Parts: sequence; structure tokens; C-alpha cells
Amino acid sequence: ETFNPDFGATNSKNRWLMAYSQKLTDNINPQVLLYKQDGQAAQVGLNVTALANNATVLHLEWAGGLSPTLLAQALQNSSSRGFHNRLSTGLTYATENKLTLVAEYQLNDAALDKNEWHNLGQVSLPAYARYRSWLQTYQEPATKQGALLYATWQDAFIPHLDLNSMLRVNLDDQSNLFWVESRYHLDHADIALQWQVNRDNPLSDYGAIPFRQSFKLMLRQYF
Repeated sequence: ETFNPDFGATNSKNRWLMAYSQKLTDNINPQVLLYKQDGQAAQVGLNVTALANNATVLHLEWAGGLSPTLLAQALQNSSSRGFHNRLSTGLTYATENKLTLVAEYQLNDAALDKNEWHNLGQVSLPAYARYRSWLQTYQEPATKQGALLYATWQDAFIPHLDLNSMLRVNLDDQSNLFWVESRYHLDHADIALQWQVNRDNPLSDYGAIPFRQSFKLMLRQYF
């Protein structure tokens, strides 16, 4: 229904989470997590950040546990389960002139590998469409490996002008999404111009996005 808040979308299952943190050194403070929800095996997680130097922060996030593959969940075939890992790791580097760079590698071995992803679109378009729809709902990656590059520069060239850019790459099918934004801050408003490009063939991860490129001009008013 149009005005249905759909509380059941996020609150239809019982869940619990336990977290434990231990400061090892002044620069390293890892966190261990244990998570469980109805109908799913317990999942273990680990978060670690470390200060490499005054300008560089390293990060690692890992989670693992028994679960069906993403395709099995999308096709509602969850009888077969295996141990799957999820990992994101990378670094953030900040310069003295307010430029921040982020690089990250991402892994989810419950997703499809390179050959499985290629064959899915060639063999069964209905299964491909159902898989993509499920991925969009649950915000999961289509394939096992991905990479992210992100940059933000505050007060670039002139005061109050911020430049932001992002490159997301699917390392299994080589499709990519590039986004860049220029944002100028006024006293009570922001003016932003954005450009986004999605590249590769129509059955690839980012190539399947309905538009190849888009421009947006936005005004945000603060009251």
C-alpha cells in the first residue's frame, strides 16, 4: 500500500548482537562480534583499524559463518549451506590541504564467481533478473570481488568548494561506475553538480544500470 510503513521489512525476525572491544595498543583497537537471527546460523565478525602514521589509517572488516549462497537465497533454495567469508580492507590517506583518499578491496565468497556470473545471464535471463532484484533489495554484491576508490577535497582551489569522486569496479566482470561531484557551500544553501557514468555490457554488474550517464544539478536550502 502507498502509505504502509512496512515495519515487517526490518522487524519481522528476532535478532541479537554481542560485541567485545579490547585496546591492544594506542593505535590498534579491534572489535569482535557475534550475530544471530532467526533462521540463520550465527555469524562471527572482526573489525580492526590501525594508525599507520599521522596521515594513514588502515582498516579491515571480516565476517564469516554458515549460510546459503546469494543465488540460492535469491532463488529460495536455502537447503545447501557452506561457510562463507565477507571481507573489506583498505586504507584512508589524508593530506595537509584537506584532500582525503580512500582505497578498498571487497570480497564476498557467497556471491557468484566470474564464470558463474557470466553464465547466469547467458543461460537463464529469468534467474538473472530474479538475482539482480534480490541483490538490490538486500544490498549485496553481484560477484565475489570488488574495489572502491574514493576522494574528497574540501576547500578545493577556493574556500567553500568541495570536490568528491568515486570509482567502483567489479573485479570479476570489469564493469565500473564513476561518479564526481562539485559542491559549493553558501551561508544557508549548497549548490551541487553531479556526473555519473556506468560502463560495460548490458548484462554486467554496472552496465545493467538503466542509464549510461547522468547529470544532476541540485540546490539544498537550510532553514
